Amino acid sequence: MLKKATFLFALKVLFFSQFIFSQSFFEVPLKQQIENATLVVEGKVTHKQCFWNEAHTMIYTVNTIEIYKTFKGSSTRNANVVTTGGRIGLDAIEASHSLSLKIGDVGLFTLCDSKTKLDGSYKDSRDMFDAYSANQGFYVYDVLNNTATNVFKMRKDIEQSLYKEIMFLTGERFSTVKGFEVSDRVQTQTLKAIVPEGISFSPSVISAGTQSTLTISGRGFGDAPGIVGFRNADNGGQSFVDAVSNEILSWSDTQIRVNVTANAGTGNIRITTTGGISAESSSILTVNFSQLNASSGREAFLLQHYNDNGTGGYTFELAPGFFNDTDNPGARAIFENALEIWRCKTGVNWVISDQPSQDTSRQGDGNVVTFDGGGFEALPAGGLGRTFTFRRGINCPSGEQWFVVGIDIIFNRDINWYFGVGAIRNNQIDFESTALHELGHAHLLDHVIDEGSLMHFRSTFGPSSISRTISSNLIEGANNVHFRSTTNQICPSDLRVGLMTSFTGDCTLNTEDISILDGLELFPNPAKDEVFISRNSTTANSNIDATLYDLSGRRVMLKKLNAGSRISRMSLDNLEAGVYLLSLTDGFNTGTKKLIIE
Repeated sequence: MLKKATFLFALKVLFFSQFIFSQSFFEVPLKQQIENATLVVEGKVTHKQCFWNEAHTMIYTVNTIEIYKTFKGSSTRNANVVTTGGRIGLDAIEASHSLSLKIGDVGLFTLCDSKTKLDGSYKDSRDMFDAYSANQGFYVYDVLNNTATNVFKMRKDIEQSLYKEIMFLTGERFSTVKGFEVSDRVQTQTLKAIVPEGISFSPSVISAGTQSTLTISGRGFGDAPGIVGFRNADNGGQSFVDAVSNEILSWSDTQIRVNVTANAGTGNIRITTTGGISAESSSILTVNFSQLNASSGREAFLLQHYNDNGTGGYTFELAPGFFNDTDNPGARAIFENALEIWRCKTGVNWVISDQPSQDTSRQGDGNVVTFDGGGFEALPAGGLGRTFTFRRGINCPSGEQWFVVGIDIIFNRDINWYFGVGAIRNNQIDFESTALHELGHAHLLDHVIDEGSLMHFRSTFGPSSISRTISSNLIEGANNVHFRSTTNQICPSDLRVGLMTSFTGDCTLNTEDISILDGLELFPNPAKDEVFISRNSTTANSNIDATLYDLSGRRVMLKKLNAGSRISRMSLDNLEAGVYLLSLTDGFNTGTKKLIIE
């Protein structure tokens, strides 16, 4: 379970600590949100402040909302909305894929009374509210396009569509608290000249959260850095997620260089000038995978695993009901199989304890797998599973570096799960797909915008909930993390943070890795200007992607080995001397070889 908060204060000068949790979920309709909400309002986020809870085990952000209209319930001019996560000094909890608000966000909130208990530093006497169904409970407005969007639905024409739908559901007209007319704002924005134009970018295919750089060309960007927005993979691209400050590498009126931010997904991009004028590209950026990052607000950092259990990896402990397979019979075997699939494909060093967890609340010290309830919070409406990763940062001479010191996975107890017996029914959700998805987050993979992908953000019921294939793109992203975790020593002069090692235990899926490497030779090795990959007649019948990574885990080269080619050449021009990892995959099986460049 997540490490106790009191541990965060040790080594406080060196460490910046952070939690993040991510979830897969299904849609909660607006009708259900309205029925369960005690307050439905339109408003704007004007202030944010973070507080510990009473137990000092979690940080919450209190978001002050200036209210424009009230659709249900009674309200004053302001309301406090509590969201999980935040930062206090050098301690932080970041709640990925839960509701995260920014100052200036305007939209519709469906709120219920909050049961959160904050510590004594919280002095505000106003009632606190949670967004019902978490990130689904806020519909953010895009005034330029006159849309309101949550993670599942986009409603066009806010006044004629969203307002009327809510008033039909509540049976009453809204009351105005402060003047704010969407139609006036839309007209004002429409009259502005859209300055950025001719937007193009290179490359057209890229990864997110890996410090991979996109070069954007065009006109009218302005001379001062504005905002670069990417389609948000956490809601299928219905809104934009913005690059943080240290990801914008350069900005001029005609060219922008930016690292593609975590949470970015496939879709067009949006440029916003310092004057608040936006334009979107007509072409599509393809994001093949995304990694979770550590964030300190204005900066994003690569994240990696480490030697948490003293034997090179992490030991998961199953809660007693999960361990004894009494909570949901069939869950344990499927979870263990899902974990084995990941570690056999990438070598991530995860093992499962042969004893049940003794942790009964969030204050324990293990890496717990459990169903919700009891000492563990219930997942919000629509939630299937949630993965918590507890991070720690160290101020190294080269800058901040980040690693994961704990992982928890919680599943929804009340879902009608399918555990592989008989045919799946239309009211069931496949447990193995959800377990593979959550373990993907534990492997530090983020969501992608691809409804056929294991790491797509949402699930459905019935046969379409089955998504168990770990694609070659996801394997590439996971291998990238694992290579970084096994080679990048955190603060080389400070060996308290040991490197992860690759899993070496019995693995029934090991033959997959062997099959792709069998009969394959890499020569010369060490190499200088070029290297050749030789394949035998069996492996030459398949298309293989060969990806080269440097010691930081960053992809530096991709070579496609086409079927029928026995010998392929890779040029090593412009690569610095050092140790690299060559990852090979045919889309089903994966293997790695070390390459030394002199």
